[in-house]
Amino acid sequence: MSLLLSSIEGLPGIDDHDQIGAFDVAGKLVGVGLVKGGRCGLAVWGDDRTTGEVEGLSEGEPYELRYWDRNLQAEMKLYMLKIQLGQGLAYLKDGFVVLDVRAEPNIPTDYYLAQNYPNPFNGYTRIPYGLPEPGMVNIRIFDLNGRLVRELIDEEQPAGHHAMMWDARAVPSGFYIAAMSSGDFRAVRIMVVIK
Repeated sequence: MSLLLSSIEGLPGIDDHDQIGAFDVAGKLVGVGLVKGGRCGLAVWGDDRTTGEVEGLSEGEPYELRYWDRNLQAEMKLYMLKIQLGQGLAYLKDGFVVLDVRAEPNIPTDYYLAQNYPNPFNGYTRIPYGLPEPGMVNIRIFDLNGRLVRELIDEEQPAGHHAMMWDARAVPSGFYIAAMSSGDFRAVRIMVVIK
């Protein structure tokens, strides 16, 4: 069946090439599409009954939608706001559904500073972090002698999963420390620049 998401609400920024997936109740991927211009079209796969394997959905079987933010490397569940055409989130062979949806961001239960990726790296690296509640966030990069190399962020941020990019092209090869603080939370990660 074909599914068109004509509007996606609840996201601070929708990037082209983010993905939306359809999943059965067991969490198996049964359809995927790329976001383009704030919309997404995707095919939801039905099961081929001539094989012994279950590859997709059966007639009338429910499914859910999830948004994959490639920048934050975070997944968010999508909820129906309005059905413009069709019967909603139940598989219908050769069906066509048009929906408006809203994202429900995943909020982490704890603060975290994840390991940067790639690591080691040459040029740019991505540093993921999360906040269970809104607050001031400070992320700084230090060399092994404790000298401040760069302050990446020092501002109020909403709760949720986040990520910062560090452009390390101007620093020499070596080990660096990413240090994050937010409220009483403190964490560090070791990063390796190779030129």
